[in-house]
Amino acid sequence: MTISRRALVGWGLALPLTSIRAKAASAPQEIKLGQTTAYSGPLSGAGSFKRVQSAYFDKLSSEGGVNGRKISLISLDDAYSPPKTVEVTRRLVESDEVFATFNSFGTPTQAAVQRYLNIKKIPQLFVSSGAARFNDPKNAPWSTPGLPDLQTIGEMYGKFAARAHPGAKIAMLYQNDDFGKDMIKGVRKGLGPENQEMVVSEMSYEITQPTIDSQIVTLKSTGAEVLINLSTGRATVQSIKRMNEIGWRPIQIINGAFGTIYETFRPVGLEICKGIYSSAFVKDPGDPQWESDPAMRAYFDFMKKHVPDLEPHNRTGLSSYVFAQIMADVIGQLGDEVTRENLLKTAISLDRPNISKLMMPGVHIKTSNESRNLFSNEVMVQFDGRIWNPVSV
Repeated sequence: MTISRRALVGWGLALPLTSIRAKAASAPQEIKLGQTTAYSGPLSGAGSFKRVQSAYFDKLSSEGGVNGRKISLISLDDAYSPPKTVEVTRRLVESDEVFATFNSFGTPTQAAVQRYLNIKKIPQLFVSSGAARFNDPKNAPWSTPGLPDLQTIGEMYGKFAARAHPGAKIAMLYQNDDFGKDMIKGVRKGLGPENQEMVVSEMSYEITQPTIDSQIVTLKSTGAEVLINLSTGRATVQSIKRMNEIGWRPIQIINGAFGTIYETFRPVGLEICKGIYSSAFVKDPGDPQWESDPAMRAYFDFMKKHVPDLEPHNRTGLSSYVFAQIMADVIGQLGDEVTRENLLKTAISLDRPNISKLMMPGVHIKTSNESRNLFSNEVMVQFDGRIWNPVSV
């Protein structure tokens, strides 16, 4: 649907807030969201599942929309390249004139456009990242992170390693960007000052590297008994495969974003992955324990009908679906005050534990101006070769 200039004025894109309220008749009939993600490049496997969100909003719109308004999503490829992210984000704002950006993918990519969006006062909502920079109301008031705080999750891994494996030699593998560095900070904090000597090695890799074989071989040579594996995407799969090939079997904690049965463990071999620890904020559709779950069945039905070419057991797809549910709920709370200011205010004042029944038991949605992470926590889990089991931290 083409958005008229009159509708854009009604959104407050060209008039002050007082004028918007005075012209209720110009309220928008369509809310246009923008997004950047990796449809190509090193993390294209994750990015492709953003299509689920477009399908979800299209379905809602065909059924009458939210408060009678259609929701559309313009999702553009940035190849997980910050310069490309800058280019396509400018297009979304200056050409497509989106109302807000929603759940755009990646820490380094969204960091590259954060200042621009904040200067423009475009809500940068539910960024697909848990980096601390997106939870900074003083310096970036228009940004909110979608994922649990990376340092908090890293802290959980550090505490668990110190408690469950006291005195063990720990090695860490991380992506050399804000994502990896934030998690490393959290792990160090979780270990506490008395356990810093447990860490015998920290090794980074660049997202553009074709393989991380050399890092795995080097980490093995340290004699580490625990590996805190903070890699992403194909690097996570490569790391598990390479460890198996060289006969290195440390106790392993995998970054929750890529600790998934279908995407990560299945290509490697489920038996090889038995015993791996990770964390999660949503249920894993590749986990057979959720097969009879009503919310999971409804999700599978949606995927079969609306995006039949995508694999429904991929947890990235389910996460995308949950984020779309939450965004639709936020838009529904706006009522007739459809302004960017009200959208931001609503996003940072959520207390909606039942928005989605696809969240892991014990995970909450509660935001405030000071604590903007959409998901306030994750739960620790261990893979038994078939399903995920909860683990106390």
